[in-house]
Amino acid sequence: MSARAVQHMLAVYGVHPHKLRHTFCRELVGKGIDIATVAEPAGHADVNTTRRYAKPTPRELEEAIEKAFSS
Repeated sequence: MSARAVQHMLAVYGVHPHKLRHTFCRELVGKGIDIATVAEPAGHADVNTTRRYAKPTPRELEEAIEKAFSS
């Protein structure tokens, strides 16, 4: 299957191919995989690029605060 065919299939569902990369990286980071390891399959030469995917979502921040201050 060509890259163009995949792009077309994703476009039907309104998904940009970059969203797949983002989801892949976020899932790995969320599972505790270190940034350097995530950078490799993502094809990032600089781990600072990958670090963007480690930024917590507003929901994750809220959950962390709740966890820290709950009894």
